[in-house]
Amino acid sequence: MNNSFSPINTDGMEHHFATVNNLQFHYVVSGQGPVIVLLHGMAGTWYTWRHVIPSLARHYTVLAPDLRGFGDSDKPATGYEKKTMAKDVHDLLNQLGYHSYFIAGHDFGGPIAYALSAAYPESVRKLAVFESLLLLPTEKVALPAWFVPFFQTPEIPEMLLKGREREFLKTWMNQLTINKSAISGEDLDEYARTYALPGAVEAGAELYRAFPKDLEDNTASSKDKLTIPVLAYGAESVMKDNTLLSFQAVANNVRGGVVPDCGHFVPEEQPEFVVKQLLAFFGE
Repeated sequence: MNNSFSPINTDGMEHHFATVNNLQFHYVVSGQGPVIVLLHGMAGTWYTWRHVIPSLARHYTVLAPDLRGFGDSDKPATGYEKKTMAKDVHDLLNQLGYHSYFIAGHDFGGPIAYALSAAYPESVRKLAVFESLLLLPTEKVALPAWFVPFFQTPEIPEMLLKGREREFLKTWMNQLTINKSAISGEDLDEYARTYALPGAVEAGAELYRAFPKDLEDNTASSKDKLTIPVLAYGAESVMKDNTLLSFQAVANNVRGGVVPDCGHFVPEEQPEFVVKQLLAFFGE
């Protein structure tokens, strides 16, 4: 794969493709040792973790896939329930020979990582999440997120965003960041490159349209709380302690808090904080 588009040094990061569940998945792998899996969020890709991977790879094998519908992975019309996307990741890791691993998720990567942890508890050693919320019947979190009903509206996102992917991402990311230099023009170009691929806008909308099924799945899973250690952080300017509270509802051993001076895109705005927390948490 030609990685010349990447505006950072990707030395040591190997790009691969694998066919799982009749879909082709792109993933990046780096380092050696125990396995850490990194899951991105909405409109993100493996690239979300570009500043985090090199430091983690000094101690671990780090694997960051492009999830179903995103990046350079296939973009089917269906399958955006988080339980289904979790199975994609589990089956990819199994195919690669990874049967025990740590996992971290940002944004939608958090609910997907939770679904994987709940469905395959024998595989996940510890779970870390940043700026994530679970859909639960007891949750009373109201965030000023205009884009949730926007994406849930049939046909409208597809009609308005196609051909304007970069403009949308620039405005949306700017609204949710505190550190405005964290996502450069070159970074935006890379995100826009994959978000403009056929099926990507639809995939992003389907993440939100799957909420009713996600609520049903999470309600069932939450009856048996996770016993693995969980680390949960929200950003000071967005979810605050709501990420911690959300995951305390589904796990017995949860700690975390708030990332200071940070907007929604934690791995990009505060990569040093993320690396420090993950190394300490996974290394215990």
